[in-house]
Amino acid sequence: MSFEDRRGAAYHEAGHIVVASALGLRVGAAVIGVDGDDAKGEADIDCDRSLPLVDRIAVCAAGREAQHVFGAPTHRLAGAMDEAKIIKLTEHPPGRGFSFCQLMHIKKASAAMRYWCDHVPRRALGERH
Repeated sequence: MSFEDRRGAAYHEAGHIVVASALGLRVGAAVIGVDGDDAKGEADIDCDRSLPLVDRIAVCAAGREAQHVFGAPTHRLAGAMDEAKIIKLTEHPPGRGFSFCQLMHIKKASAAMRYWCDHVPRRALGERH
């Protein structure tokens, strides 16, 4: 496993977990290095369809945003599944870039990440608050 890819994946999954937790969702463990891909990870987060759309999109966007905020990049395809979820949630066809509405939701994820940023490094390292 590449250290940079593991680090990026850890921050990515921690981003999802921190924002989901802040929104009151039940969160479990996260794993990195899934299916032999150092940069691939998964987080155990309960899905709550009663959560407002903007908050569900914020959870999806939080992984990539955490990587950006903390300077922990991986390869260019990291977060592609999250983008697919955002497109599905907003019913925006692929290939045209993000709509204004999607960008506003992603901005909310960014704001949430910045608010919770001191929790992300601890979560990425497996520490509890």
